[in-house]
Amino acid sequence: MTKQIISVEEFERTRVARFNALEGSSRPMLDAVIPGQEREIYQVIGKGVSEDREQKIPIADNAGFNVAIVRCQPGKGTLHHDHKTNEVFMALTGKWKIFWGDDEDTHFVILEPFDVASIPPNLMRGFRNIGDEEALLLGTIAGPIPAACIGATICWPKPRGSAMGSTKTVRSSKPPPPPNSTAGAIQP
Repeated sequence: MTKQIISVEEFERTRVARFNALEGSSRPMLDAVIPGQEREIYQVIGKGVSEDREQKIPIADNAGFNVAIVRCQPGKGTLHHDHKTNEVFMALTGKWKIFWGDDEDTHFVILEPFDVASIPPNLMRGFRNIGDEEALLLGTIAGPIPAACIGATICWPKPRGSAMGSTKTVRSSKPPPPPNSTAGAIQP
């Protein structure tokens, strides 16, 4: 059997992702517009769980896994969510809190550059940049189309007093009302 040889040009075009050429998305998922959850995601291999249909993916042939780089400012991250697959995180720069379970403060580990954490399937999880500077986190998730085949569940934060962002979560299909609003009231 003869192995297929890919030209250098084709390999560069279809199998190499140059970091300085990656196009990030600041709206990769629905929760990225909620204060405290802002982040930019650079899809590297496969579409992953990104909901941004406009984002360019440099390596489309993901063969069962997806790789992305997350860029966050200090204090930013993601809400609790789950997947029916493993999700692996590696801190590239900075200091990251990787949490699982019902809140951010009970079950967590701190990752520093090149530390790795693997979250098993069906476990609520999330991450947050807890350093003092913008930081990068590498994420890998199993499945050729994880967003389509697993249906990630977002857990919106419960408002605490008048401020959003409690670390306690509640499963819901819609976000909580904005702070200082009267839920269900008709707005002029």
